[in-house]
Amino acid sequence: MDRDPAAVYAADVLVVRRGLVLRPGFLAVDPAGRVSRVGHGEPPASLGRVAAHYALLMPGFIDIHNHGGGGAGSNGGDVLNQWLEPCRVLKHMGEVGTTSCLATVIMPSDSDAVNMSVFHAVNEVVDKTGYGAVLRGIHMEGPVITTPGGLPPSSRYLAKEEFTRLLDAVGQHAKVATVSPTAAAKYGFWHVRELVARGIRPAIGHDTTAKAEDIVSMMKCSDKPLHVTHLFNVSTFHHRNVGICNFGMVKRFPNLPQYVKLTPPSIEVIGDLLHVNPLAIQTLLDQQREDLCFITDSIALHSDKTLNFCGRKLKIANGRVTLAGTDTIAGSCADMLDIYRNLITVFRLTPEQASPMLSEVPAHIAGIGNDVGTLDKGRSCDFVAMDGLDLLAVVVAGKPVSRGSGTASKAN
Repeated sequence: MDRDPAAVYAADVLVVRRGLVLRPGFLAVDPAGRVSRVGHGEPPASLGRVAAHYALLMPGFIDIHNHGGGGAGSNGGDVLNQWLEPCRVLKHMGEVGTTSCLATVIMPSDSDAVNMSVFHAVNEVVDKTGYGAVLRGIHMEGPVITTPGGLPPSSRYLAKEEFTRLLDAVGQHAKVATVSPTAAAKYGFWHVRELVARGIRPAIGHDTTAKAEDIVSMMKCSDKPLHVTHLFNVSTFHHRNVGICNFGMVKRFPNLPQYVKLTPPSIEVIGDLLHVNPLAIQTLLDQQREDLCFITDSIALHSDKTLNFCGRKLKIANGRVTLAGTDTIAGSCADMLDIYRNLITVFRLTPEQASPMLSEVPAHIAGIGNDVGTLDKGRSCDFVAMDGLDLLAVVVAGKPVSRGSGTASKAN
């Protein structure tokens, strides 16, 4: 028999997960912050007083690629330091609807001490509530990458001994690691196999020279589907000499010997409409695939004016972050609420169509789908409440997130 709920919430539209939308619906939260009951219609009187009734309630946003916008590097500091103060980052995320995230960490060649300090700071708060969003683990963007793009160069940690030391320092909380097929091939894909052995999901990315045979070989290192890091960015598409984008854009492989037993990788796309042209995003959305998620690649806040990136100046103007003096994009100012609004207004999706790509799918990719990403019974009660495009409330583990008066919760 269910315990008496700690809170009951009702909504005109309750998005539980892909394929399950209740109009109207309600959910009850147990004292541990878990969903204890989900139902259609109005909540029965036996559950007690309804804490709040919203127009729309859906799973909280999950960002699996975020460099810590709003962290210790803000306002003229260095991006490398953002995750040194994870509580600052998590507070901002919670205020704009992100309820879970991965800390995306880079490994520049000459920043070993900072890297280790970041790992320590992040690991201290993994899976802990009370900060805003909950940090669920780490996404290692490197160091086995060929084409840095906006990232600083990284040539350390490639030898077996150094890479093993790096993974030991990251610890058990590493969830995803971006690896370039070209770089991995030089070492016989040892790095990829080591990630798989440790339960870390390899992600294909940061490689504009990747050959089809190397991509296939990398995919064959795991029995499970790999992932593609920010599809279209720092990767290529060609109608004959296929690259990472070609592999990321297929829902199923052709019936040819080289693709036997291969499963297409899941994909993430930066949804700020600056990194990827809306036409390309529309092409993906029209595929109606179930392994597509959106990410922020956040490196700064909209309010930031200047930043450094491992000694390089960044220019921030009109929501666009570039390496000063170049057109190279280096992260974004977007948050998941911005991306949700883009999906609704620019791509004309319904909330139930948009929600899985911002919650359920990224949770599955990061290997945390048994705990978050949906509002099924037993999951952590993490949700956002909306009225149109306006964010009304954020709840994490059954408790409302405090949101400052300056929070950009209303659409412009």
